[in-house]
Amino acid sequence: MHKLNKSFLVGFSILFGVNVDSFGQTKDFQSWNSMVIDWNLSPFLVELELDYNSLLSGGEDWSEYAMQPSVEYYPNASIDLFAGVYLTDTKQTATIDTKEVRPLIGFRWNIIKPENRVFLRTQCKYEYRFFTSSEDGKTNAGRLRIRADLFIPITQKSYNMDKDLYGIIWTEAFINSDNDIKERYQSTFRQYLGLGYRFSYNLRFETQYVFQAFRDSIYDEEADGINNALFITLKYYIRN
Repeated sequence: MHKLNKSFLVGFSILFGVNVDSFGQTKDFQSWNSMVIDWNLSPFLVELELDYNSLLSGGEDWSEYAMQPSVEYYPNASIDLFAGVYLTDTKQTATIDTKEVRPLIGFRWNIIKPENRVFLRTQCKYEYRFFTSSEDGKTNAGRLRIRADLFIPITQKSYNMDKDLYGIIWTEAFINSDNDIKERYQSTFRQYLGLGYRFSYNLRFETQYVFQAFRDSIYDEEADGINNALFITLKYYIRN
């Protein structure tokens, strides 16, 4: 419970500008790059996400390749249900590599729908991590992720209109049920701030700045830190 409270305190510090030196802020700066392809098969949506993340500065080399196929179902305009699997191959340090298979299931609640002046939703996702390290072998653990998303149209009246520049604010908390997984950046809290542009229904581009609170369980199991990332996403939607 102490560790969970500390994670939320770090998140509060990020959001409201409280001094975070006591949490071991690092100079690590990462690049996150994502390409998302969606097939709209209403009331279903099939998605493939491809990611490449890397450490640009601040420490020993770190990089990650990931892929996530998933399917979503929309029983009504307020609720989205989804399930998928996240596959990763990560270079944690010069001598430690990890691989992970992460089945996931969750739902979103569209509190204010996208046709309105702002789009507000929450998301709850449960992941089970089958984690394999070249140094420590296999470890399995569950994790709950709770998120709130706010999209603010700038050049149009609603988020679902074309040629729309929009603002993005995400806040996400990670509740890790087991800290035995040895990874360099075990997320505990993230804050996303950025902009997106919807060229058309088919094509969208987003760029965000991310503040991440994390635990380094490779170099120091009790080391909590905060790092930064530039997150760039290209989304392409295919109609049925």
